[in-house]
Amino acid sequence: MENALILCVDDIVKGIGNKEEGHYHGTLEWNKGCKVAFMLIIEKSNQSVTLNYNKDGIAISYNIPLESVKSNLGKGRNYYFICPFSELRCKKLYLVGNSEHFKHRKAYDTHLYYCIQTLSENDKIDYRLHKSAFEIENAVYKHPKQHYRNKTTRAQDMLMYKRYRHSVLVEQKGDQVLRMIKAYEKKRGKFPLKLD
Repeated sequence: MENALILCVDDIVKGIGNKEEGHYHGTLEWNKGCKVAFMLIIEKSNQSVTLNYNKDGIAISYNIPLESVKSNLGKGRNYYFICPFSELRCKKLYLVGNSEHFKHRKAYDTHLYYCIQTLSENDKIDYRLHKSAFEIENAVYKHPKQHYRNKTTRAQDMLMYKRYRHSVLVEQKGDQVLRMIKAYEKKRGKFPLKLD
């Protein structure tokens, strides 16, 4: 699922604001070098988005119906895709593998999983630990200032939060290792390695 292209309805309708009707054009790009041109049609009788893109040298064009619901905040509307294959209402559509069309997750023959969903509980802690260490090491921000007007910047606060979260994960990993040692000793006797 990590290498899937994700089409989010909010990315398409974000430019229209409170306008009720009209035709809007735009392009979405992913960092994988993929581009999708779209035409958004908002009318009382017709709400849809037309996608145009190339997949493996084949030009693909099709309509995806939209449904709008009045916002629970009382301002504006919330838009949803109606998947043309499963007819399920959703905020995101996925383009995975050999598929030529963006579809709802449930419209694919095989289940779509994120990497972490297939890991055991023990491996999930390792995955989160390595991910948080990577985030801290590669924390690059536009504004390198740590303080502004005697207050920490938002970027610095985020980095401090990531460091805190990493320390919590290290603690969880330590607890996990201790549980594994206790389980080993319960089954087989004394643990063969000396831990200081």
